[in-house]
Amino acid sequence: MTKYVAFLRGVNILGHNILKMEELSQQINSLEFKNVSTYKQSGNIIFTTSFNNSNLISRKIQRELHKLLGVDVKVFLRTLMEVEEIVQLNPFKKVKSNSTKLYVTFLPEEFSNRPRLPLKSANKDVEIMLLRNCEAFSLAYKKKGRFGYPTNFIEKKFQVLATTRNWKIIKGIVASAHLNDDS
Repeated sequence: MTKYVAFLRGVNILGHNILKMEELSQQINSLEFKNVSTYKQSGNIIFTTSFNNSNLISRKIQRELHKLLGVDVKVFLRTLMEVEEIVQLNPFKKVKSNSTKLYVTFLPEEFSNRPRLPLKSANKDVEIMLLRNCEAFSLAYKKKGRFGYPTNFIEKKFQVLATTRNWKIIKGIVASAHLNDDS
């Protein structure tokens, strides 16, 4: 059995695609996944399964979400081990500023033509500092009273769908996944 984390794109954002995490857990549990739990309200599902085909797992979850919401929701699937590697990498360890937000954006695939880094948004409120595997690690800066958010910048720049979580959420998912271990 492998433990996975599914990051859902566009669930419970600004009043759109509202889904109670308890309902989501019940539906995902019905897909023959075990030890299903959610983390926060932003569409993070932790579960174990004996299926070892990530495309099949993602499609099953996407079909179930379509039944629940009536819209297509993109699922970014990672093993718990991959998420743990992200936390262990900790590319933000040298970032000292309290006026910076830290983000991990999940991408559908690796870039074959990697851009030169750091890569900054036009208004300098988002800076991609690292691309690794299928993740972009970004810093967000406050401009005109608001922090930048990397998803829109990354999606437009690279012509892909993506989903973003703040660094605290990523670390919290790993901690929560181990709290729910049944071993």
